[in-house]
Amino acid sequence: MENPLPLQIEEIPLTEKRKKQIIEATYQCILEKGYNACTMQDIADKTEVSKGIIHYYFDTKEKLLISAMENLVNQWDALIADKLNGIKDPKQALRGLLDVCLEIAQDGVSYEMLVNFWSEISQKKAFRDVNAHFYSHYREMIGDIIEEGINQGLFKKVDPHLLATLIISIIDGLSLQWLFEKKAFALGKAKKMAEDLILALLRDKSS
Repeated sequence: MENPLPLQIEEIPLTEKRKKQIIEATYQCILEKGYNACTMQDIADKTEVSKGIIHYYFDTKEKLLISAMENLVNQWDALIADKLNGIKDPKQALRGLLDVCLEIAQDGVSYEMLVNFWSEISQKKAFRDVNAHFYSHYREMIGDIIEEGINQGLFKKVDPHLLATLIISIIDGLSLQWLFEKKAFALGKAKKMAEDLILALLRDKSS
C-alpha cells in the first residue's frame, strides 16, 4: 500500500491566529482599495496564503466582511467594558462611553470600515441585518445606562431607547464629519459639548 501524500501546510486547518491575520488583511485591503475593488486574491496575497485558504474559512467576500465587522464590534465592546469597569455613576458611565466611541472614530480604521460596509447595505440584505443587530446592541447598552440613572433618581424620566438612538446619532454624526473633514472642528471640544448637552437633557431638576 502506498504511503499517503504528505499534507501540504495549507491543508492544515487554520488556527484562530490565522483567521485573525485574514481579517487584519481584509481591513488593510479595503482601506487601500475600497470594498468593491478588493478581491479575495488581494486578501490572500496580503495574508501570504492561497485563495483556497481564504475560502476555507469564508465562503464569500460578503461573509468575510461581516466577520471583519463583527471583529471590530468585539474590539469596541472590549474598549467600552474596560473604560466603564468599576464606574457606578450613570453620568460618568455616559461620559466614559462617549469618550471611547469618539476615540474609536480617531483610530483611522473603524469608521472607514463602517463607511465601506454601509456602502453595500442597499444591495445586500445580510449587511442590513448585521447593521441592524449592531445598532440594536448599542441602543440596548446605552439605554441600560440611562435606565439605571432614572432608577437612581439622577435622570428624569425619558424613553431610554429613544434617547439612546439620539446619542448614537450624535456619535455617528460627529465621527463621520471628523473623518471626512478633520480640520473643520476640534473633536475633543465637540465631544465635551455633546456630553454636557446630553446630561443637561437628562438632568432631573427636582433632585
